[in-house]
Amino acid sequence: GRQVSHYWYNNDFAMARQSTVMVIRDGLIFMGILSLLALVINVFANLYPFKFLWLVYAYAFSIGILLLFSAVFHPLKERWAITVAFVIATGLSLYLHLFTDLKTYYTHWIGIWTAIALMVGYLLWFFKRKVKQTKKFSRATSKSAAMVYRNHRYFIYGFFFFLFIFIDRFLAWSTTADGALPYMVYYEKNYEVGMDIAIIIFFLLVGVLEFSISSFSTFSDMFQRQFAFNQAKEFNKKSLKLYWQHVSILLITAVVMIAVMYTIIWSRLGYEKAFGEALDPISIKVSLIGGVGYVLLAWGMLNSLYLFTLSKPTKPLNAIIIATVVNFVIGMIASRLISYEYSAVGMLVGSVVFMWLTLRATLKFFKNLHPA
Repeated sequence: GRQVSHYWYNNDFAMARQSTVMVIRDGLIFMGILSLLALVINVFANLYPFKFLWLVYAYAFSIGILLLFSAVFHPLKERWAITVAFVIATGLSLYLHLFTDLKTYYTHWIGIWTAIALMVGYLLWFFKRKVKQTKKFSRATSKSAAMVYRNHRYFIYGFFFFLFIFIDRFLAWSTTADGALPYMVYYEKNYEVGMDIAIIIFFLLVGVLEFSISSFSTFSDMFQRQFAFNQAKEFNKKSLKLYWQHVSILLITAVVMIAVMYTIIWSRLGYEKAFGEALDPISIKVSLIGGVGYVLLAWGMLNSLYLFTLSKPTKPLNAIIIATVVNFVIGMIASRLISYEYSAVGMLVGSVVFMWLTLRATLKFFKNLHPA
């Protein structure tokens, strides 16, 4: 997405299209190499049945392609297309699930590839129209090495961010109080249900993050025109006030989301009504710990997005690496010495560290902002 935006903001739509193709191509190659490596390791280590691995790869490639195509719509300022594609695909999956005898896997895959097809079709039409409208065509070439150099910190940040989100599950699923596990990492229902409820909060806060960064970019431009170069203190104060307003919106929304989570957990119309059984106490414990952790993680993401917008990616990158290490160490100790569900504590403590480090970097940077 960042590579495409480099050309998009320079109105070089031909190169934006070429970069889009390269990003998707390189992403597919990268996923293919990782999958092939995992298969080779499994041949020698015999970690999982191959039938299981093929199922995993079917999902991994489908979702990976979906995310690759979704990513390029952000710098193109065509985010609405993602929403339309996802809503149509989800509606189709629900219809197939409710009114046909298709297996769940097939309803998932048909829905995912429907969304992909819709986005591909729109991208082809969009770039064809844009390139035709552009009189100036770039003769520049976009080299993979240059793309990696410009964007590697954002890639590493994204890698550690998703590792951070899932590391507590790997820790919880690799130990048990009931004896030996059949595989090295083995799904545990009660822990996953608790974390799934908690992550609802995070997903619903993503919209606040999108709004906050868009608002910050718009108002920053306004403030730069409003204040002279010798009014740095007033400029900083105004920018900082805007930041705290966004934090307030995030936290207020989080309180509402926690109330929703409370309803899901304890209301008769919540989990018990939907699945015909009460939530396990372990799921409740995990959802409460995870819910607080995800709110703090969202705050840290807000800080990171501010720093990314200000072209300061190093601080968020260092913060997520440190937080991931803390998440792993605390989660490993708690899940092994107390009980497996306490790996969620590692995620909570890691989120505190991530939020604090990015908050400190953001506030420090705001003190030195300049309207020029």
